[in-house]
Amino acid sequence: MINQLTLRESSVLRLLAGGLSYKSIGETLDIGTETVRTHVRNARSKTGARSRLELVAKYLEWRPEAKADVSDVSLSPRELEVVLLLKGGRSDKAVAENLSIATGTVKTYLKSVYRKMGVRNRVQLMLRA
Repeated sequence: MINQLTLRESSVLRLLAGGLSYKSIGETLDIGTETVRTHVRNARSKTGARSRLELVAKYLEWRPEAKADVSDVSLSPRELEVVLLLKGGRSDKAVAENLSIATGTVKTYLKSVYRKMGVRNRVQLMLRA
């Protein structure tokens, strides 16, 4: 699983979990963007992750010290449900179906969560959640 990753795949995953784009990861590691994509694809294959978000979630389970403390953030119960479902690697559509709400409503909750937690994207959210 995660411990089967090569050193380079682990490095790419660490940077991906830090919220960096493929381009930024490539520049940081001095490799091409397509090489970054290949490492992410290989890591997904080795871990069984279906998406980048699920891959980051698995990484955070493996490296819990990478999570930030969010005890000072006050989320509504519904916002928390959305975050927990996303943390499990689900898409907006899957979250909406699970909670019997519209996909647009999921996006509205996410915007609120991003604002409250001071993050800009799902990867950063997974780091904080």
